[in-house]
Amino acid sequence: MCFSATASFSAGAALRGIGSSTLRSAMVANRWRELPFAAIPLLLAIQQLIEGVIWLTFGADVPLLNSVMTLRTPFSRMCCGASMGPWRLC
Repeated sequence: MCFSATASFSAGAALRGIGSSTLRSAMVANRWRELPFAAIPLLLAIQQLIEGVIWLTFGADVPLLNSVMTLRTPFSRMCCGASMGPWRLC
């Protein structure tokens, strides 16, 4: 999001709800091939929640947490990008 911690946490919470719903509907309908695509909102939610933690650690005196979360961000983006395949925009 890159706006604020509140925006990142709000987007993460919304994407978590959407991701849970899409996974549940894919499982109920026995569409096992669609599970990786249904998990994309959950992967994006994890990335947004990590970004929110990074925002909170900027002002605090917790350099280790900031470093760990900063290193997790490219990994989560790589996972999201790999799951989207050719539909990535960046």
